[in-house]
Amino acid sequence: MGEFKFYLAPMLDVTTPHFRRFLRTINKEVILFTEMIVAETVLHTSDEKLKEIIGFFDDKTIVQIGGSNPLNIAAAITKVHTIFGYKDFNLNCGCPSSKVKKGNFGASLMLMPQVVIDIINEVYEKTGFIMSLKIRIGVDENDSYIFFKNFIEEIVSRTMCKTFFVHARKCWLSGLSPLQNRTIPCLNYDFVYKIKDEYPNCNFILNGGISSPEQLNLKKNLDGFMIGRAAIKDPFIFDKFIEMYRNNISKAIEIDYICRNLIGYFKSYGSDTLVRHHHIFPLLNIFHGRNGTKKFKNFLVETVQKKINFDGFVEMIEEYFLAKN
Repeated sequence: MGEFKFYLAPMLDVTTPHFRRFLRTINKEVILFTEMIVAETVLHTSDEKLKEIIGFFDDKTIVQIGGSNPLNIAAAITKVHTIFGYKDFNLNCGCPSSKVKKGNFGASLMLMPQVVIDIINEVYEKTGFIMSLKIRIGVDENDSYIFFKNFIEEIVSRTMCKTFFVHARKCWLSGLSPLQNRTIPCLNYDFVYKIKDEYPNCNFILNGGISSPEQLNLKKNLDGFMIGRAAIKDPFIFDKFIEMYRNNISKAIEIDYICRNLIGYFKSYGSDTLVRHHHIFPLLNIFHGRNGTKKFKNFLVETVQKKINFDGFVEMIEEYFLAKN
């Protein structure tokens, strides 16, 4: 269904406005996700604070919403759209954390398809926007293909939703931490390939274990890859995937390319803003796979401690790279 696409997975404390700004500086094509933001948080947060949480508007960014109350979710989406202009929203039906479980949302929603249906339909009725879903292939003992297919069938037959971001692992709502739920349950890509065959007019994006462009052979009949933790380790990973996908070659990331993107990122903040730790977090792994990663991390931390503005930081970055070359 159109060109194969690449997505940044929503990650708590990672896909902040600053991380997304840096990735957007690097790559104009990748579709970004915000961190999950709970509907009630949106409704009870001031507009100014919400701008800090969600950040700049970008027409290739999807806002992920958490919650289980259809009215609140519709109201939250209306508020976000009014303030920022966003039109793409995703419902989190895959997070297995204990906090999310207590709120009866995240992966718990896969056990309550009627609630998901009510949310999607309420949002569409109130806003005209069709939510996509971020899901797992199973929850707790409900890990058969029949369970997975029945969930998809319920959604497709009773809502306008046709786009599913599928983490190809089941999850356990009790007994495993979110970290363990990302690694211990086995990956099962076959479920995702099979569901795409059965619902060819829907979009299925594969998430889970995707970390190298050499894995493009796994795309088969699917519509995209969603990459999460690998993008923290290597912010240039989307450049590499897209180059391999388009031209079947590995993209070498040169030092001057890194420098240009760094300077572009810093200049996007203006000149007077003081550089803080949250500004440099996205940059900590830009030398992934090269010598000098630890040295550059130390340079960033030491520079932040000097409490200088972005103009001064750009000068120091240029001097650093000049010395490196």
